[in-house]
Amino acid sequence: MSDDLAPMSELCRRAQGDESAGDALRALTALRARLTELERDHVADMLAGGATWTQVAEPLGITRQAAHHRHRDARRRLPAAADASAEVQRVLVTGVARGTVRLARREAAALGATAVGTEHLLLALTCTAPEPVARALRSAGIDEHALRTTLQPTICGDEPGQQGGFTRHAREVLEGSLREAVTRGDGYIGADHLLLALLRNPAGGAAQTFDALGVEPGAIFATLAGRS
Repeated sequence: MSDDLAPMSELCRRAQGDESAGDALRALTALRARLTELERDHVADMLAGGATWTQVAEPLGITRQAAHHRHRDARRRLPAAADASAEVQRVLVTGVARGTVRLARREAAALGATAVGTEHLLLALTCTAPEPVARALRSAGIDEHALRTTLQPTICGDEPGQQGGFTRHAREVLEGSLREAVTRGDGYIGADHLLLALLRNPAGGAAQTFDALGVEPGAIFATLAGRS
């Protein structure tokens, strides 16, 4: 597995240099790139929430000018595959949501898939989701181990009309997350909106995975919505 696909926990272990200094340096380089991505995401979230550059600079331990210089181009949008509606330009995409999509790309590549499918989005959500999304998944008996032992047989093959590295069903989920946010009156797209959109999608790898695990999507939806 390439360093671009390796989990951060694996990169941290290798960065300790127990095996070779060269491998440790490669792991550190990859880890630094991941941490830069996370920093950019959290800065974008703070700015979208109304924070000043002074407030952004304080936890970073740098000056306001340095913070602005480093993050003046902080992005707040999902990949192009999700930009089917102009409304996405006006809705904040949280760092967690962006990180989930990035991890889904890595998971797809690690599994040898030619495009990111709904199953990869589900796996990434399970690895990154905060509460109450994580609680909703746990309540249905879904965890990373269960998914990793079930996903492979449910991965979809190539689909006509793949765009931006996403299958048609995955694009529908990304676009659906925007609709979930707008419908609920939220000014952001978060992990909860991604999961709700996944649960509403009746096809693709995630739906097949739910079926293989004996999970009823409606039960997760109810838990996430606070109805059970």
